[in-house]
Amino acid sequence: MCANYRKCIGCGKIFERGTMFRILKRYNDGRIILAPSNKDFGKSVYICKNNECLKNAFKKGKINHFTKLKTTDELKLEMEKQLKN
Repeated sequence: MCANYRKCIGCGKIFERGTMFRILKRYNDGRIILAPSNKDFGKSVYICKNNECLKNAFKKGKINHFTKLKTTDELKLEMEKQLKN
């Protein structure tokens, strides 16, 4: 698999990295953020920009599982807002 492709944790399909949401658990402070750039370092998970995948990832706790932290409602609302734009 090429480095520019990532697997969506919502549906399991492979997409180009730039077309997906990147959720990052920051290395330095352990916070979970929606990271639009690759400037931050830490554990990353990817979700394709699809409403169903977003719902699956939050409903089934997949983000919590991969980052080992509990996500906030702010993160979900921010992702839904960007999905509408």
